[in-house]
Amino acid sequence: MIRTENNYSYIEIDGKEYDEHGNAGNAMVTRSLVQEMDSPLCLDIGADQGWWTRWVRIHSQTSSVYVFEPNPASYSELKDAFSDDTAIHIHNMAISSKDSTLDFHIIHGQSHSRNEEGPTIKVPCTRLSNILSTSQKIDIVKIDVEGHELHVFESLAPWIEKDLIRTIITEFTMKWYGTTFQEQIDSAKEFMYSIAPMFQEVYCISRCSDYIVGPIHTDDYNLLINMLIAHKLQTDLILTNISLQNRDIPIRPFSEYISKPE
Repeated sequence: MIRTENNYSYIEIDGKEYDEHGNAGNAMVTRSLVQEMDSPLCLDIGADQGWWTRWVRIHSQTSSVYVFEPNPASYSELKDAFSDDTAIHIHNMAISSKDSTLDFHIIHGQSHSRNEEGPTIKVPCTRLSNILSTSQKIDIVKIDVEGHELHVFESLAPWIEKDLIRTIITEFTMKWYGTTFQEQIDSAKEFMYSIAPMFQEVYCISRCSDYIVGPIHTDDYNLLINMLIAHKLQTDLILTNISLQNRDIPIRPFSEYISKPE
């Protein structure tokens, strides 16, 4: 179930409520896509409590999900929760641009690669090509890795370049993309202008309501980045090669959203 209350979105799955910002738009898009797919292959990169994996499996019984969660405590909970589901493959590691070990910091139960507060853990990192063939088609990738997004996209590059990923839903938080304000802007622009045009449609997700915003065209990328900076907003991006038009998904035009973002 999806509901919005007091500018906050909630997802309820099997009686448990998940209230992280952006979940409603993500959930609506994911549900709409997986329900029409035949045996979709999905990746949950940065699974945390695993709400997205649960959502996929509820709405597509033929789906399979590869789950990546570096936090040992969260990984243990996921293993227990999904122990009876052979279509879910759980890995206690981070997807990254190279095989290595990184320091991650645990804050409020989540692991962060850029924030230096909280207890530190050593996290094994691997390229996705060590797990899946680079000729394997992937239907949906969900990314929520608290600052490691650009490294994940480097790992996804072989699939993106061959047009083998149909949809990516990713957190887009510019404060993670550099140690200085200018580095953050430059990295965000490099990402938008190099990765986003490789997909047919681009949207952002409202974190306070149950709609998505777009389509966002190349000429809008600077406007989006400047808006996020001016209003100190985080968002999630949807990069997709499947049209989201004419579906049961509320879509707010970008030109309207830019004048009153939330």
